Amino acid sequence: MNDEISRETRALHILLVDDNPARAELVGSRLQEAGFDHLRFVQQQQGLLYQIEQNPPDVIVISLESPSRDLLESLSIVSRHNPTPIVMFTEEDDPSFIAEAVDAGVTTYLVDGIRAEKVKPVVEVAIAQFRAFQHLKGQLADTRMELAERRSIEQAKALLMERDGFSENEAHARLQAFAMQRNLKLAEVAKQIIELAQRTKRSTKP
Repeated sequence: MNDEISRETRALHILLVDDNPARAELVGSRLQEAGFDHLRFVQQQQGLLYQIEQNPPDVIVISLESPSRDLLESLSIVSRHNPTPIVMFTEEDDPSFIAEAVDAGVTTYLVDGIRAEKVKPVVEVAIAQFRAFQHLKGQLADTRMELAERRSIEQAKALLMERDGFSENEAHARLQAFAMQRNLKLAEVAKQIIELAQRTKRSTKP
């Protein structure tokens, strides 16, 4: 599994943000020695969001002694619109700032400062963590959708039971019949029934 991640990461486009050019050159050469050929270096925090939007990286590695809150805002926008693994090496150990960084989408936050020999394994771990988190988010979204669909089905059944005097089983069977006739999912038919009931209710208001 680790070998598989290592092979995949070599093809990734990495954006290295570092305000120390000499350190960035050392880290960059160590990454290239490890097989990371697609490497881009940015020295300034300002305008970072624009550069990311123009050429979206697969991984962002940040090495700054004092990251600004403007930087965190930029990372937050990136995380909302184009979630990306983000590794931050810094000397900033303030708990409130660390919490803000995590909220902004930083995957791995290291107070130890960047060392060239540590970058490759840290990047690979960050990618694995990021993928696991995105998978959990996807599962949560699926669960929420299933619950919303279940609520719609139950509401539609209740409307049919009230309107037509069906039992719960009869209402469910009617929903299934509608779904088969119209080649729709049960939840889609339920939504149509709910919307029709709402329109009818509005039209009958004095």
